[in-house]
Amino acid sequence: MKAMVESVRRSAETSNWYAALALALMLPDVCSNIEGTPGGVGARYSSWCDRWISPIYSDQHDIIIPGGEFYVLRCAYLHEGSEDVSNQQKKDVIERYRFLAPQKGLTVHPRQIGGTRIFQLPIQQFCEIFCIAAESWSATFFATRPDMADSDDRILKFYDPAVDGIRLT
Repeated sequence: MKAMVESVRRSAETSNWYAALALALMLPDVCSNIEGTPGGVGARYSSWCDRWISPIYSDQHDIIIPGGEFYVLRCAYLHEGSEDVSNQQKKDVIERYRFLAPQKGLTVHPRQIGGTRIFQLPIQQFCEIFCIAAESWSATFFATRPDMADSDDRILKFYDPAVDGIRLT
């Protein structure tokens, strides 16, 4: 989990927003899979976001974004490369996301654009909230479930041939 979170942050630091967003949106999938949340992918993802992401937005920005909204964004972006969620099956609140890259001297807050179903989000903050949620989940989950300590091994890893050896067949 730590390597994935670090990858999101490194991507954000270099303004590689497509990679940062894709990996940030994957974090709830990975976490909910490890914890074994019941239900299909959409139900697991939404439930995890309701517990770990939505409260951060509520506490920090006094806005409510249900977990299902994050799930439709995940589907639209990862499967279609789109910010438009209007074609997704579940669309309760938001029709389109507008991500804003950081600019010096400008502070942008998450908000719904008045009179529309367009939601504006600062991309760096969005990705960081997903990282914070994944770290909080990981610390809580593995502290209460020491029997699952090796489940992090199910996450894809990249190996260094100089350290891990090269297998020739």
